[in-house]
Amino acid sequence: MKSETVRINNKENMDAALVAADDFIKRLTLEKKQALRLRLIVEETLGMLGAMVGTYNAKFYLEGDEKECSLFVQATTDMDLDKKKELLSISSSGKNASIKGFMSKIGDMIENGFLHLDGSSSLQTAYGGSMLGYGYADPGTMNAISGMDAALLWTLEAYRQHLPKHEGEEETEELEKSIVANLASNIIVGVKKDNVTLRIIKSFQ
Repeated sequence: MKSETVRINNKENMDAALVAADDFIKRLTLEKKQALRLRLIVEETLGMLGAMVGTYNAKFYLEGDEKECSLFVQATTDMDLDKKKELLSISSSGKNASIKGFMSKIGDMIENGFLHLDGSSSLQTAYGGSMLGYGYADPGTMNAISGMDAALLWTLEAYRQHLPKHEGEEETEELEKSIVANLASNIIVGVKKDNVTLRIIKSFQ
């Protein structure tokens, strides 16, 4: 089963996307707790998309059944490396000061994914390290699993496996506090040319 596909950007149609998600969730015969968890994932994701810098155009939809459901965002943008640098130059540190928390980093990862073939040597270089240093997967193997056609993939599952085990580490604390990271079964970000796909998987089993 699939929801309505809603075209969104960080200026328009976030409410329409939420309505489409609510309609899809109602059609699933989920327990109340599971339905609430799926809606929280949707809310947090739309909040992250609304807070992204620059402009982009994306298709938002959900697909799945009572066993597993996926939230998809397929996005393109007119952002380029020069525009990104111009936005960051406003900050005295040269970094995006609004990037706090796990979902904000996912949003920044998507933005940097738009730059992948437009001047930045790689996502990891563009981001600066801490998050994208973990979680890269072999696209040939992961494409079959994720259903994505991507040249570069990042997964929450691999990121979790490589996180420091010590208490007090920033990345570990952010992951523990994130609603989406705790509720999602996996998160996959795929990049190919000027397209970025975000897939958040929620298993109900």
